[in-house]
Amino acid sequence: MNLLRRIKHAIGIFIHYYIKPNPSDFGYFGRNASLGIPADLKNPQNIYLYDFARIGCRSTIMTMGNSKFIMKRGCLTAEGLVVVTSNHYQRIGEFLDGGNEDNLYRDIIVEEDVWIGINWSRSYYRCWSCCKRIHTSLCCGDWKSGKSD
Repeated sequence: MNLLRRIKHAIGIFIHYYIKPNPSDFGYFGRNASLGIPADLKNPQNIYLYDFARIGCRSTIMTMGNSKFIMKRGCLTAEGLVVVTSNHYQRIGEFLDGGNEDNLYRDIIVEEDVWIGINWSRSYYRCWSCCKRIHTSLCCGDWKSGKSD
């Protein structure tokens, strides 16, 4: 019986990572857009990949609530991208209760022609995209001059 349960669990994992990432489930899946598999997607109906957008394999995109992940035309990411569109709201002096009623939900928009690499580090690379173009903490501004938004 235990073996049967393990086989069922393994098949479930295979389906989730390799078969479920179906472009027809997305909010929008543009011409020549691609998604590397395996991929872990939560609420794919809130994921929008425009023309020529590409997400590398072994990526995790969690669109929570009604928030969206929008990747515009010509964007590329390396493997292992992790995107979470929510965060816990912490009040000073109060413990998190583990519920989702206080979560903050925000859309994440990656503008046109942006490349997001693997193991990106502000201390070694200049950010070639303006913080106003990538609406995430991934972008740093011009680190050489010490400017930052």
